[in-house]
Amino acid sequence: MAQSTHPRILVLGASGMLGNAVFRFFANSEGYVVFGSTRSNNLHPVFPESRATLIDAGDVENFDGLSKIFAVANPDVVINCIGLVKQMSSVNDPLAAIPINAVLPHRLARLC
Repeated sequence: MAQSTHPRILVLGASGMLGNAVFRFFANSEGYVVFGSTRSNNLHPVFPESRATLIDAGDVENFDGLSKIFAVANPDVVINCIGLVKQMSSVNDPLAAIPINAVLPHRLARLC
């Protein structure tokens, strides 16, 4: 069986507001193999896209969990849509915001 030459796209945070739009855009576009991460597989039924694969990411602060996502998706491109935004009360808590908004991108860069 021939291997696909289409770029493999991994959208982290596919259940969030931005991630959902990005995930659906690529999932509904020809020429991509698309993976999306969600916090829980309980969210998977709300995604009707059959050409994309959803991965339960669990806690993205867990490096082993992140490594598993990358091993499953083997992405060519990673789009990080995970973050604490100003609409969330926890954004004002540095103990919550720094690991997600500052440290996570560096961890992702290492995995890439």
